[in-house]
Amino acid sequence: MALDMEKAAADYLRLRDAALAIMREAEAKVAEIGQVMDKISSQMLAEMNESNASSIRTGAGTIIRQEDLKPRATDWDAFYRWIAENDAFEFLERRVTKNAVASYLKDHEEPPPGVSVLREWKVTVRRK
Repeated sequence: MALDMEKAAADYLRLRDAALAIMREAEAKVAEIGQVMDKISSQMLAEMNESNASSIRTGAGTIIRQEDLKPRATDWDAFYRWIAENDAFEFLERRVTKNAVASYLKDHEEPPPGVSVLREWKVTVRRK
């Protein structure tokens, strides 16, 4: 029996819309919870900063104050030069950029040396 493509596309779109509606509702609830948690966290941090405490043990759990390091490059050329000069490549994360490889493959038959590409087919359904 052949698949009714009209019905399949309509069902797919209906289910995708339902899933998106559920996700949006859940994201809104999670955002509300996150705001309350951020407020509580800020209050706990203020108390710990005031008393210079690194941790506080309570019956409900241990509250720990710790530094969150968030480095970012302000001058990539200077930073990369320093990395190369000092053989400090551990300062970078290893990953292959999908868009750069896709662009490269437009002009070349093979990916760059040391890179493999897995190609998978998928179905996308667009609304009229």
